[in-house]
Amino acid sequence: MKNHCEVRFHLGAGQHFKHWQIKQFGENKQILYFEPTHQLVLHNCTLVSKLNKAKQVLDSQKRDVCGWVKCDKFEVKDYISIDNLKPVIYDPKISIHWTMDGECVDNTKIEKLCTHNRRLYCLPKSSEVESISHVVRTWFVNEGARSFADGLYHAVNEKDAFNQMIKDYAKNCPHRTIKRYELLRINR
Repeated sequence: MKNHCEVRFHLGAGQHFKHWQIKQFGENKQILYFEPTHQLVLHNCTLVSKLNKAKQVLDSQKRDVCGWVKCDKFEVKDYISIDNLKPVIYDPKISIHWTMDGECVDNTKIEKLCTHNRRLYCLPKSSEVESISHVVRTWFVNEGARSFADGLYHAVNEKDAFNQMIKDYAKNCPHRTIKRYELLRINR
């Protein structure tokens, strides 16, 4: 069996009530639990919903396991800003489908998801993060920055030029509002 994980928010009574549950399959078969204060990044995800079981939950309004995220791997992070990230929602007492922006996204493949408390959010694609990072590095070089620290100094002291660069980039990337601190955090 291929190595993969199944991740869900555990609502069963007991010690791990309201924890993130990760079932690992393959060579390292185990079940892990994380408090919702830990942020998890899930890689190469598929949103799984067992529709017949979800219909039973919707009809009876009694929770049962019927949806999870299947992913290749996960990592624990200290902090990821969820500003401007799209929530991915699954609550079979309300809808039998995974939804994002009100649209059904069952069985959708998503490059990266992150947890924040008891919610899931879609992270930007790696190519989008790399392009933002490239814009910041290019700006630093064009401003004569000799180092990243020097670049930060320019960014702080040349706010108008830096803000103009962000506005120019945002025009070409209208699906995501970019804040200056997010751009700086990417390069930490």
